[in-house]
Amino acid sequence: MQVSHQSSPAAMSADPHESAVSASVNHGTLSHPLSVSAQALRCQVPAPVYPAKAKWLKQEGTVIVKLMLGEQGELLNESVAKSSGIDALDDAALHAIAGAHCQPYRENGIASTVVTLQPVTFRLRS
Repeated sequence: MQVSHQSSPAAMSADPHESAVSASVNHGTLSHPLSVSAQALRCQVPAPVYPAKAKWLKQEGTVIVKLMLGEQGELLNESVAKSSGIDALDDAALHAIAGAHCQPYRENGIASTVVTLQPVTFRLRS
């Protein structure tokens, strides 16, 4: 969460540490999005297609995908934040995330641009 150090009559104080604590919170923008949990956005991510070669090689892993969502909950950007170490799984995770639908993030009724981390796990059943 980012804290604004703008002065307002309510936030004025002789002690600079006190004014920083009582400063107001900024809402997310494209240049400075808020970071929120994936659970807060209730994202629905389609099940990824398990790459055939990865299945055959019995490769498993988890990809952590960084999402940037707009004020309407629309996906603005996605990228691999932490690779599974297997390119095919990383690519399949990004493809699945492209079809995600998320709720807009609102704080005090105001929608914000946000970033979140979404895990996509690939596990083979025994």
